[in-house]
Amino acid sequence: MERRQAIMVATNIFAAIVRNVHLRRELSNACAEPALNFWRLIYGNLTDAAVLEWCKLFGADDNEKQPVHWKSLVEDQDEFRNKLLASLNISRAEWDEYWKQLKAYRDHAVAHYDPRQAAITHYPHLISL
Repeated sequence: MERRQAIMVATNIFAAIVRNVHLRRELSNACAEPALNFWRLIYGNLTDAAVLEWCKLFGADDNEKQPVHWKSLVEDQDEFRNKLLASLNISRAEWDEYWKQLKAYRDHAVAHYDPRQAAITHYPHLISL
């Protein structure tokens, strides 16, 4: 995949993350604990979609299999990481813990059947990118 095309794809993925997170937050602000299963399903689907898309950009970083992973797209990984952490106002340790949480949620509850999903008792908190 050409670099320009990969950046366009990554931009669209990022937009999907933002849309899903924003919609999930707005629905939660309107009603944090919906009584109808329909709305609970929608909340869950929005979270699942956001996490799946997030993992395309920030999950496993095998450059050959993940041409749109951030490490495949940026020239100076240290500079990008430092600016990302600064804009999110979190430390590298906090980022690593967040990464583990989202990756585990994706792996155990969204993308695969895994009995370890029983250990996931709530949706992950999605930080604002």
